[in-house]
Amino acid sequence: TPPQGMRAGWGLLVVLGLTVGGVLALYDRLGAPGYPDLPLKDRLAMSEELRQSRPSQAEAEAGVTETPRTDIAPDFVDLMTKLRAAVIARPDDVQGLALLARNEAALGNIRAAIVAQTALIGAKGAEVVAEDHASLAELMIVATGGYVSPSAEEELVRALALDPAEDTTFQVLLNG
Repeated sequence: TPPQGMRAGWGLLVVLGLTVGGVLALYDRLGAPGYPDLPLKDRLAMSEELRQSRPSQAEAEAGVTETPRTDIAPDFVDLMTKLRAAVIARPDDVQGLALLARNEAALGNIRAAIVAQTALIGAKGAEVVAEDHASLAELMIVATGGYVSPSAEEELVRALALDPAEDTTFQVLLNG
């Protein structure tokens, strides 16, 4: 029988060979053989370029079909018709615009809700709060099927500027 040290040496050599073989097999399966190194600086630059060239809100909305609800009670349809007429007659009515934005969204008329929420923010002027911008951003994100467009991001940033305490909620949307 070979001396004890020789057996240990062969055992070590076998374990080392299996380890190297396993690492190479894992790299071949999960790695990118033949792909050049991509330093963090380059990856960050590519990421920023993609972020800057992403589709606008209008482009993203064009790819999503809006599906308004059809199970609306006739009385509610009449109320919505009156509300829309009232807002047209009084375009600076904050309460009317808030109701219109909320109800258009509930009906699935997301683009109309965006228009109403944008008008609400304009009508409120200096009285606008973070929630107004956050609601607009949410509507914009829903209108694009979950995509955060540059315009939606701007609304989230405005909301954060007005209420930094909402940081955790909005950061999920901005980074998600």
